[in-house]
Order: sequence, then structure tokens, then C-alpha cells
Amino acid sequence: MLDAAEELFAERGYHDTGLKDVAARCELSVGTIYSLFESKEQLYETVLLRHGDRQTAEADARAPSSMPADERLIALARMQIEHMAEHPRWHAVNADAARVATRPGATMPHGYKVYLQDSFDYLTEIIEDGQRAGVIYPGDPRAMARLYFTLLDAFVTMNYPEETGGGNTDSVLFENFVRRAFSSRSSH
Repeated sequence: MLDAAEELFAERGYHDTGLKDVAARCELSVGTIYSLFESKEQLYETVLLRHGDRQTAEADARAPSSMPADERLIALARMQIEHMAEHPRWHAVNADAARVATRPGATMPHGYKVYLQDSFDYLTEIIEDGQRAGVIYPGDPRAMARLYFTLLDAFVTMNYPEETGGGNTDSVLFENFVRRAFSSRSSH
């Protein structure tokens, strides 16, 4: 059911997807959907969060705190790019949620908002650690975290796997760009 909901939210967006649509795609009754989810918003939040725990664990494994902060940023970017290639529909739903959330008066599911804030705080801490170690350029760590997320989101949005023949052909170029934008080491 989550796969079907993810497909529909990716194809149509949140506002143009109804629980009747999800039920029809799953060949279930709307009542069955309501027995599992209180509302469309709860289903949407579940879809948005479904990869969060795995990504958090993977981030800790692929970008451990023992790694220099500038290399952690590269490792996290690589992880996100790979995740997008594996789950392009989820990324489409995520990108749509982020776009909608920036509109005046828009709301975002609470659990997903918390997840995004935790991710932002995690990245800000990496940047602060890197600045203390002298491997990340000085500057407002929160502004730099916003810039990092914006760059990453723009890259993955513009490089869907179906547009690049099944993989991200520009990922090395992007990693080098991130390295040059954030790392203060002279070996660029």
C-alpha cells in the first residue's frame, strides 16, 4: 500500500491524490485504508518518513564522526544521490513536500517536519565541527547547511535516473563542486 501511495503522490502530488485513488490502486476499500491510517495526511507522512530510519543509520555508517567533516559532506551527498537513484518516486514526493512547505500558510506533517529539522541540525553540527577543525570554510553554519541542502536538492531534482540512462553521470562533478564550495583544504 505504501508503494502505491508513494507512486500516486509522486505522479499527482499530495493535493491531487485521494484515499480513493490509493485504495483503487491497491484494490482495497477506502475503509481498509482508514483502518490503517487516520487520514490522508497520516498516510502521506508515513510515505515521507518510510526511508528516514534507514537513511539515518546509513549516514552514521558512511559518514562517521571520525571522518573529516569535509569528507563527511561528500559521503552524505553521495549517499543521497544513490538513494535518489534507488527511490526516484520517493524523492519526487519529498521534493514536492519541500516545495509545498515553502508556500505561505502551508503545513507539513509534524513527524516529517521534525525529521527534516533533525537532518538540518545534524548537517549544521558537521559544518561546525569542520570549522573548528579548520577543514570547512568559516561562515554561518546554518546558512551553509541551507546552501548544502539546496545544492543537493537541485542536483538530484535535475538528474533523475531516467534522464541520465539509469544513473547519475554527473555525480563526481557534483562531489567536486561540493568539495570546492565547503572544504577549506588546499588540495582541491
